[in-house]
Amino acid sequence: MYSEDEAIKQNIKTNLRKFREANSFTQTQIGIILGTGRTTYTKWESGDTLPNPVQLAMLASIYNKSVNDFYRDENGFTVCSTMFDEPYTNHFLSELNDDEKMLLSKFRLLNDDEKKKVSEYIEEISKE
Repeated sequence: MYSEDEAIKQNIKTNLRKFREANSFTQTQIGIILGTGRTTYTKWESGDTLPNPVQLAMLASIYNKSVNDFYRDENGFTVCSTMFDEPYTNHFLSELNDDEKMLLSKFRLLNDDEKKKVSEYIEEISKE
């Protein structure tokens, strides 16, 4: 029988892989998007370590899920109560192709100055 901590770890690691594969991402791609690297992400999926709450929230956004979805088992039961009760409702990411998802995810991780530069560049090349 699992303890609650073991069940949480099992659900998170299982769902990390399930959601990543359902969105056609590689571990390397997610590592790049999050700025953690593939090795760190691989440790999350193997259950050696777990993402912190901020990383879990970022993953929920990328996968168009709620943070609670990571805690659910295969039957939809949640083994603990999290502070994130509302599902992420923006379906915009799910309509993008893989390259668009990657670009948008990377853009979201930029600081304000970098985002401004990218936006200016896009404006410039879209006028051509």
